[in-house]
Amino acid sequence: MSRQLSRNRARNSPRKTAGWLFDLKAAVIVIAFIVAAYAVTSGFYRLQVTEGESLAAKAAAQQFVTEEDRERRGMILDKNGYPLVFSTYVFRVGMTPADVHTRKDGVEDTDIIRQFGIHLGLDEEATEDILIQIRTDRATGWRGLEKQLSGHQPLSYVTIATEVPETDAMALKDWLDDNGVGGVRFDAEERRVYNNESLASQVLGLIQMKDGKIKGVSGLEATYNGLLSGEPGYTHAKRNNYATRGMTPFSRPINSPSQKSSNLVTTLDMEVNTILQEELFSVAAAAGLIADVNGLIMDVRTGDVLAMAQVAPFDLSRPDAIPLGFTESDWNRLSPEEKTAYLSSNLWNNNNIIKIYEPG
Repeated sequence: MSRQLSRNRARNSPRKTAGWLFDLKAAVIVIAFIVAAYAVTSGFYRLQVTEGESLAAKAAAQQFVTEEDRERRGMILDKNGYPLVFSTYVFRVGMTPADVHTRKDGVEDTDIIRQFGIHLGLDEEATEDILIQIRTDRATGWRGLEKQLSGHQPLSYVTIATEVPETDAMALKDWLDDNGVGGVRFDAEERRVYNNESLASQVLGLIQMKDGKIKGVSGLEATYNGLLSGEPGYTHAKRNNYATRGMTPFSRPINSPSQKSSNLVTTLDMEVNTILQEELFSVAAAAGLIADVNGLIMDVRTGDVLAMAQVAPFDLSRPDAIPLGFTESDWNRLSPEEKTAYLSSNLWNNNNIIKIYEPG
């Protein structure tokens, strides 16, 4: 009897073990399915609900491009048409290193870098660094994998040169376009050019850069800011692929036309203004003064202001330079607030029109 029971136990034991293992596997599979389903569901919830708006905005930014058509700021001229202030462009040149290449036969990386050096004024060390950066970021296969494992991350943008004159920047751009080289970006930055340094500086006025645009803050630049600057226009369209680097053909862009800037012709006569400035300096030197010497000249028949000047004037291209009557050590002893207060009250402001008593 006991032998029979032992045989029955031996027969039943493997079956119970197999059943228990099957139940365990099924439980593990169910748990794994639940975890996976939760992960997928939460991921979809995050994509569609939690971050839906921000991700949609990022997608739109990748699919569409907005190009700004900005007018060059107008000139300020004297009564004879002589330009007192005009605008030019300088460029900031940058690149996406991995994209700097061409499919054109006979054009190598070294040829591209050589053109960078010629047109951007880069020395041999700078061009060599750029070449290394391009080849490193473009590396593929085992070499690319090795760079990734070592922690190297390709750069999306790196500045090559700044304050590049328009002629040099456009010459480089033309060469790149002719040879089908991509990955290089040219950003224009407007600059004001002053033909007469400090002559009539308070009348012409100061400017500042705001959101990449020139804005007048004093003088004629501020009074006629809207006329001089115009209004920028915009083109919003679908972005094309990298191969043609443009807008998608046959798409319908949305355009907002720009409002042209205008030139300002003043009543100033630079020859008369030069004479007045020299006379004011003579009076200031005789009286031992470095400020509060100012004057103007008018046409008695029309009332036109032919000249307006004061001592001391300032260089519009360097409005914060050391003013007349200060040594470098004396000027540097002043705090930034004291420097600004002195420049504003004695140089930047037009004393001919803001002082309580008129000249004479």
